[in-house]
Amino acid sequence: MRKYASLFHSCGIDLFAELLPQLGKVVIDNSPIFFGLAIIENGYDHPARFEIVWKEDMIKREPALLVDAKALMPKVILDPLDVLIVHAIGKEISGSGMDPNITGRASSPYFHMANPPQIQKIVVLNLTAATKGNATGIGNADVTTRRLVDSINLDYTYVNAITAGLMGAARIPITMPSDKEAIQLALKTCFRVKHPETRVVWIKNTLALERIYASEALLPEIRKHPQLEVLGESQAMKFDSEGTLVVPPMPNKE
Repeated sequence: MRKYASLFHSCGIDLFAELLPQLGKVVIDNSPIFFGLAIIENGYDHPARFEIVWKEDMIKREPALLVDAKALMPKVILDPLDVLIVHAIGKEISGSGMDPNITGRASSPYFHMANPPQIQKIVVLNLTAATKGNATGIGNADVTTRRLVDSINLDYTYVNAITAGLMGAARIPITMPSDKEAIQLALKTCFRVKHPETRVVWIKNTLALERIYASEALLPEIRKHPQLEVLGESQAMKFDSEGTLVVPPMPNKE
């Protein structure tokens, strides 16, 4: 599979929008396929709609289904941000490690969003266990931790980046000894920011956005927004003796 993926990527990512439908048609025309089951997910990573699409309708039906899927895609509503803390990235979260639709950043120069989120600095703290050391996408972070870098499987990561032809996906950002120092560096290098007005959000990953942590400076916006709700009392960010961020249990919605 890597051989064919590499061959297709060598045609140029700038041509993907044109070539992918053509490749899809070749596969469909030469496979014993009768129909497909289209599954559109909501912002909570749950199925929102199922639709049977017959073989002859797949290519022409796909664009409309994509529009529907994008309309249900989650996002970090609070925007702009000074710092986005991503607890973990991984290939099971997104092919890009962390979804560029959420962060506004991609390894490909041909990825464009109409209104990308404005985030000054992104800090990534960990790799998921399921990614097995594949750190593809870490290059889109500004700061990371020594713990993450030490857990990288370079073979997996490099193969992924080289196959896609996106070398930046495997670049290692500035690496700090601990979570605390990584977050401090990100805050220090933000422009036009003064404590306590710093706009910071922590997310588990780019697929789990139902519950997030936000800095106190964002509370007025959260309370006014119809899609957001404050679930707990304010508390200081805590770190253990090694500087690892201690993430408190998410409060339950009453």
